[in-house]
Amino acid sequence: MGRPGPKVGKTKRDGYCSNANAERGLLREVLDMDIVYKTGDPGAEMRWVVLAFQHDIVLFYGIILVGWPRAVVFQNPSKMRLTVVRQLLSRFEQGRLYFRRATPGEIFAAQESMYNAAPCVRFALPTVRNCRSNLNQHWHRPTIDSTKFPPRFVRNGPKSARGVDTDVESDAGDAE
Repeated sequence: MGRPGPKVGKTKRDGYCSNANAERGLLREVLDMDIVYKTGDPGAEMRWVVLAFQHDIVLFYGIILVGWPRAVVFQNPSKMRLTVVRQLLSRFEQGRLYFRRATPGEIFAAQESMYNAAPCVRFALPTVRNCRSNLNQHWHRPTIDSTKFPPRFVRNGPKSARGVDTDVESDAGDAE
């Protein structure tokens, strides 16, 4: 007995450099197709980071992923071993890995914690950045139109204070 919904078929691209990458692409495609089938949104795509999965899949569309094996880490298929990808594909073909509508209680629990939204217990924790995201990155200055983007003014002189202290102001008044 097969599962309802889209059939597992060929990938969109024929030119994968290896069979392993083709199978990873197939896993991505069948899960994307199942999300599109369940939601009716042709632009819906699977999210492989837990916070994005919680926000973009569970809370936005109101569906949850059922049947993810407990021993398999929820992560991007490009980081998975080929045996794990094949296991997930076989579970999908057998109808044991699928998306379904979430109950109001499951959506409420998913709003409370990403652990409730994740399809399994094991996943990579999101990284916390304690600095700016563009630290040590320089913006490229386009040189297409020099009148629009004049050359950068180089500031080599000494730095002065942004404001004038009242003590310095009163000292300057006494000297006159």
